[in-house]
Amino acid sequence: IKAHSSRVSCLLVSDRTIYSGGGSSDPSIKQWKAPDDCAVDEDNNRDPGLLRAWDGHTDAIISMGIMGNYLLTGSGKQDGTLRVWDLNAEAPKSVQARITDHKAVNALHVVDDHTIITAGNGGDRKICVWATKPLASCSVATNKCT
Repeated sequence: IKAHSSRVSCLLVSDRTIYSGGGSSDPSIKQWKAPDDCAVDEDNNRDPGLLRAWDGHTDAIISMGIMGNYLLTGSGKQDGTLRVWDLNAEAPKSVQARITDHKAVNALHVVDDHTIITAGNGGDRKICVWATKPLASCSVATNKCT
């Protein structure tokens, strides 16, 4: 199955759903059915079935995380943004975009409903801890980088 027009740069599996992030020439996000829910063809191959796709980053999506009903995505190279996507929306849209202290968001980890940790790339050598307001207000508030 061809997922993106360029390389797939990250994957996330959550709650019977697969999310894929595309590379620099296709920085889209795609949502797929979980493998157990896939149709099986006559050769016993599973087709995960694309549920929806959307855009918003200008460079490769390198990292993803789920926080409640929100998908968080981090992008690389010169973009360096952390985006928050409302997955309950009929057509997911970025409800928050934050330019980080990183040249690229190389990794992100959701600790709990109010804390995100990001790691940079491109020589910044920083780890940032983000304290968020409740994401119902869709606001990434403060960060502390070391």
